[in-house]
Amino acid sequence: MSKQPFILRPGNPVFDEGLAFARFLDTAAEGFFRILLGRRMAEIFAQAYTKPGNEYSFENVLFAVQEERITGMASGFTAEQQHGFPANPLKACEGYPHLRATIIGLPVSPMFHALEDLDDGDFYLASLAVDEDRRGQGIGSALIAAMEERAQATDSKRFTIALAAKNEGAQRLYARHGFEVSEKWPRFLYSERFGLLKMAKPL
Repeated sequence: MSKQPFILRPGNPVFDEGLAFARFLDTAAEGFFRILLGRRMAEIFAQAYTKPGNEYSFENVLFAVQEERITGMASGFTAEQQHGFPANPLKACEGYPHLRATIIGLPVSPMFHALEDLDDGDFYLASLAVDEDRRGQGIGSALIAAMEERAQATDSKRFTIALAAKNEGAQRLYARHGFEVSEKWPRFLYSERFGLLKMAKPL
């Protein structure tokens, strides 16, 4: 497919846009959120997306748009913002499956909390995804660069991201943008197949 022009724009507090956000978020997490929350995953995240002051809020989002179609998404926030977010904003959303999320999320939550624990001065790229049929057009790189500009505008000192160790394509993409592996998890039983990585770059 030939390259199509695209624009980047911030998110807006609109429920239908939140559904698009949820789709990209689940893609970035390799389907984990759909497993965690079930069939109402998109609605639950869309509710959180429309509200300010949480990690899934429209305030933290950038979209890539081609011919009025949203084809990519990135979200991110500072350590200072993260420290003020509610612990689990999804719990307040209608239809949140408390028991299911607890049982499924319990084994992996320590790893995610360890890698998402931000130091003062960090800016965290929480998620990045591009539609499969629009990859290779520079959308991912443009979203990373735009989020880096956001990070610099907040006077952050470091740009970070957490990702699956097996996602070699993402690692190569971030490496091209100057990121280096700064942490591996679990620390003592790390596996390239099942582990997680934190990558970072100074700003």
